[in-house]
Amino acid sequence: MCSFQFDKFYNPAYYSAVAPTVLAADRRRRTIPCEGGRVLVRNLRWYIAGMLMLATTINYLDRQSLSIALPVLRRDLGLTSEQYSNIVAAFMIAYGLMLPISGRLLDRIGVRRGFLVAILWWSAANCAHALARGATALAGLRFLLGMGEAACVETSGPGRLERASALARALLDRVRMD
Repeated sequence: MCSFQFDKFYNPAYYSAVAPTVLAADRRRRTIPCEGGRVLVRNLRWYIAGMLMLATTINYLDRQSLSIALPVLRRDLGLTSEQYSNIVAAFMIAYGLMLPISGRLLDRIGVRRGFLVAILWWSAANCAHALARGATALAGLRFLLGMGEAACVETSGPGRLERASALARALLDRVRMD
């Protein structure tokens, strides 16, 4: 298995040992040769940062989708203002409770596995919204969604990019927050 080794990327001696034709082909493909037959993508952390930013953006849009769908929900489900506020509160309570809990869980199971679980949880909870037939069911599903979104936000933070330098994490934090 090929591991991600930064010393090879910034070590000129490593590149001088590689055949010039292989190095030229790798530059064209924007990849770095690696032992074991696998090829690593150059600047992989920026691709990962882009995917994390996309997931965070979808989460932010998802938080606002309920207020946009409110007229249709009022018509179809007969929601009152009090029921709507309870639905929003259920999401916020779950989100607030799960932020510190998901951080601890991610430290235990790892960021990659945690991000996978969080995205699957969030996606399942999001899809289950179609099954809601009343205010109570919708509030429960929003609670589950808040739990998943909190974990997604925890995994996409710049501090979770363990392999990036401090400068890259700061830049990614700025890009993610804009």
